[in-house]
Amino acid sequence: MCAVQLISNQRADQIVQKAVERRLRAVVTSRKPQGWQTFKAEFVSATPSTRTIRLLVHPSDEAPGLLMPRPGETIGVTFRVGRKKDMFSARLCAFEQQGLSTLATVEWPTYIEQLQRRAYERVAPPQGNVVSVRFWREDSESAATDRRTVRYGQLEDLSAGGLRLRVSDLADIQIGALYKCVFAPRTGASSLIIEATLRHNEAAECGRASLGFQLIGLETTTEGRKTLDQVARVVSQYQRANLRTRSSASTRNRP
Repeated sequence: MCAVQLISNQRADQIVQKAVERRLRAVVTSRKPQGWQTFKAEFVSATPSTRTIRLLVHPSDEAPGLLMPRPGETIGVTFRVGRKKDMFSARLCAFEQQGLSTLATVEWPTYIEQLQRRAYERVAPPQGNVVSVRFWREDSESAATDRRTVRYGQLEDLSAGGLRLRVSDLADIQIGALYKCVFAPRTGASSLIIEATLRHNEAAECGRASLGFQLIGLETTTEGRKTLDQVARVVSQYQRANLRTRSSASTRNRP
């Protein structure tokens, strides 16, 4: 069973209408040459007859100079309904300025994908499972293999929203840059290949650092959604393994 649930037809339409009625907040993602850009947004209206949705997209607080999406671009939209995270990709049809914000008209999604909130809980690899991660800067300057600087870290935790690595080398690490991360979630498993944006760099013990990466834009492509499903599956496997470990430890400690 896929970790990402596909919602289509009438049920998807109901979710869109509910998002508009509640004026739910959303995150819009847009791919630019320099990497992924994210914007806060909210649902404003939906017109079933023209199969369009209007979103009010706000300028970025973190990086005011980011370019708003333009008509013809495919954007990703993620939002929460109850305990589930919903996502879809759609073509931007038109936009108009509303002060500093942009009122964007996008195509009505043919389907919506949902992830249980549990998939977004950060979980560490099972006890005794050391997961090594290779990662490198993914941008126009390092696109050629011979110009990549491959670094190594250890997976601290993983969720459908991102991952955290323990590293010892911080040379040329840049917050906000896009990185490609490759790792096998367990011995003998196929490697996961993930694009993620570096968001946090925190000091850790023994002179090492903890790097927090955010998964962005996976909802905009078929390949990205497959990757998200793979990540969610691994998160679920880690959760079950850790639960078994805690259960066994509790049994052994009983008087």
